[in-house]
Amino acid sequence: MTPPSRSALRLVDGDTVRILLIDDNPHDRILLERELAMRFPGLTVQHVRGAEQLDAALTGGEFDLAITDYRLHWADGTEVLRRIKARWPERPVIMFTASSTEEIAARAMSEGLDDYITKTAKHFVRMPYVVVTCLDRASQRQALQAASASLRESEERFRHMAEAMPQILYATDAAGAIQYINDRWRDYTGLSGHSTRDYARVIPAEDLKSVEAAWLQAHASGKPLEIEFR
Repeated sequence: MTPPSRSALRLVDGDTVRILLIDDNPHDRILLERELAMRFPGLTVQHVRGAEQLDAALTGGEFDLAITDYRLHWADGTEVLRRIKARWPERPVIMFTASSTEEIAARAMSEGLDDYITKTAKHFVRMPYVVVTCLDRASQRQALQAASASLRESEERFRHMAEAMPQILYATDAAGAIQYINDRWRDYTGLSGHSTRDYARVIPAEDLKSVEAAWLQAHASGKPLEIEFR
């Protein structure tokens, strides 16, 4: 189970964020870092200017989010995206470029790019807000994954307990459709499943009428069904 990223927790306090910046243009790097520093007082920027530096950065993993240009002298932004996502799939990647196309942007988005921003003067100012949005989305995704994993673990524990217990156990929805049956039910009734039609096959005729009446009453009132029958 993957815990929420430290970046998302730090952003709550507006403290620090670690950026992996992949851009060959020194002027653009200075402008972008200046805008980010005004939003994030504890900003840390790790510059990548070649394939070896990217490998080292990915090995260390000391970044919360990556910003990459598309046209680099040693690679292109799509290749950089793939390498980052292959190693750190939960880390957001933003493509900030003036040398790409809509087709390239669409393909990159389909491969996991978190946002695509055209590199213009007004968009340098916008980038800190894009960073916050992407980190927030990543945090929400990780929280959802953690919740889903916890739910799967709970279901597995329930099923293990249900199969180990000596009692018959089955659960239905309000319409009577089966949601869960344990092996004790299958062993006792000889049925592999369950439906409302099966009541007449497993409940003695002299008990069936009272069971059906109790079921209908519980269904109409919305109250839990509590009844003993053979």
